[in-house]
Amino acid sequence: MAHPDHALVAGALSRQPDSCRTLVARLTPVIQRQVNAALIRSRTGRRADVLDLTQEIFRLLLDDDGKILRAWDPTKGASLEGYVGLVAERRALSILSSGRKSGHAEDPHEPGAFDEAPGSAPDPELAAMSREALGKVLAGLRERLSDRGYEMFHVLFVEEREVAWVMRTYDLNRDAVYAWRARIQKAVREVATKIASDSGPSSRRQGQGGGG
Repeated sequence: MAHPDHALVAGALSRQPDSCRTLVARLTPVIQRQVNAALIRSRTGRRADVLDLTQEIFRLLLDDDGKILRAWDPTKGASLEGYVGLVAERRALSILSSGRKSGHAEDPHEPGAFDEAPGSAPDPELAAMSREALGKVLAGLRERLSDRGYEMFHVLFVEEREVAWVMRTYDLNRDAVYAWRARIQKAVREVATKIASDSGPSSRRQGQGGGG
């Protein structure tokens, strides 16, 4: 029997809204955690670099018809998140060690960019849309969450701190931490749903016919 996450990946690569939304929600924290760890180890970068590198790695995963994502084999023992985490760690360290800043990573064919720089993607619209969607999710969270809320997003989902650590560091009780987690998860779903809706065929038709 095929692993259910294979269907999720296939659905996302074929631009099914629910699959795209689920994949982004599941993989974004994984990628950001590895990027953040790489930046800490390299002692370089700022929060903005976390966002830029996350988008760059997400783009890489989706390039060449999702070649890297499709290479995931659950029979080898790694979960989808575990596999993507390893890819994200390797790529983030490769980018940082080459001296490239994420803001200069627009051309995947730049010398030294990646060990396996892909050729022209067969579906550039998908790659571009995925980069935009991820950027919009992160931007949407910044708009919807307070400064404290975004900080909670970072420690709970990017750094994946334990509840006890968050309670101790921020002087919160357990219920308050769980409330933050639920609020942030709801915000992620709302932002992703809006993006999927805005980028759907009906939205494009409305935009094209708005002048008539």
